[in-house]
Amino acid sequence: GENNGVFRVRRRVLNENSAVGAIVTSRVDRDGESNFVLGLDGSFRIAADDYLTIMWAQSTAADEGSAGVDVNRARAQARWERRTIEGIGYRFQIDHVGTDYRPGLGIQGRTGSTWAYSELRYGRLPAAPSPLYSDSFEVYLFAVRRTLDGVLDSARLAPQWVFETRSGWWGRISPRFSQENLAEPFELASGVVIPAGTYRTTWFKGEIRSPIGSWISGSLTTQFGEFYDGSFASVALGTTLRPGSRLDLSGTLEVTNGRFPAGRKRLDSRILRARALYTFSTKFSAAVLAQYSSANEAVSFNTRLRYNPREGVDVWLVYDE
Repeated sequence: GENNGVFRVRRRVLNENSAVGAIVTSRVDRDGESNFVLGLDGSFRIAADDYLTIMWAQSTAADEGSAGVDVNRARAQARWERRTIEGIGYRFQIDHVGTDYRPGLGIQGRTGSTWAYSELRYGRLPAAPSPLYSDSFEVYLFAVRRTLDGVLDSARLAPQWVFETRSGWWGRISPRFSQENLAEPFELASGVVIPAGTYRTTWFKGEIRSPIGSWISGSLTTQFGEFYDGSFASVALGTTLRPGSRLDLSGTLEVTNGRFPAGRKRLDSRILRARALYTFSTKFSAAVLAQYSSANEAVSFNTRLRYNPREGVDVWLVYDE
């Protein structure tokens, strides 16, 4: 019962690595309710590896009764970054989301907030006979402040080491430090309620992935530490099989256990995903994705057929359950 539309245009300017663009999205249902978003963006190569990106978007709904530029219905972002594998790289970004910004065809997790993000990294390409192809030492920090009361909504500091071996193994190790301010309680899963308050937590995350070029590959992700006013541990194990050049089969099992003070229900979550991709030819393929979540006992299913007659042209047929 809806008509959805997207129009996007982008043009190269100044040099081969710079461009400006615009986007318009529309969503109109059978009752005449409508939502429109206009966006403008520009990405400019300032130096050899330095880029400046500026984006702005404005949403308008039929029941808002106003037109024109309104910061409460807008989102703006500015980002300066150095894109490099070797040596010093960085990224500095600020993002403001108005209290009434509503993208009808998109997802905006938090409105009425200002985000500040910074990342600093140092990358290396070790020479042989080192088993490492590349590694980097990184640290990122972000903070989110609510517009209405000025309270620090979320913050995170995460140093990490990322590596890739010459044989194709990839990994990441990272301790993480967070602060969350919950203005009101929320239900994390059925019967698992997190009380309002300010929480400062420390946890650890580790990931490793085997070479993806072989007929079988796998990944392991583990996390554990403090979780709001309790603790948690999580393990995710993934496997991909390639029995032939046309077929990819993959599956993931993610197990999370959370513990809270006495008298509160604990969190026991299991998520199982299975995916199959078959390529009939260079122009035609089919993919199937199924997922089960024990937190809400939900099963989701997605099938996609893709026809790609030539570069830049795609036809999709999608079924969701």
